[in-house]
Amino acid sequence: MARMRVVSMNRWGDGGIQVNFELVSPGEGMAVNHTEMATPDRTMEFSRLMDMKLYDEFDIDTKKVATA
Repeated sequence: MARMRVVSMNRWGDGGIQVNFELVSPGEGMAVNHTEMATPDRTMEFSRLMDMKLYDEFDIDTKKVATA
């Protein structure tokens, strides 16, 4: 299973948070980034992002959802 690592955390919007992830070991010459954002009014999402720390790693499900 693929893993994403937290690489930066920033303030976003009115008291919100933005968390940037990158894929761990994506392969030579490749880079995969992902960003999640939430404001305090989105209680569950905001709490989940606030509990993260730099360099935490998370498993991700790489199930195919579309074909180009």
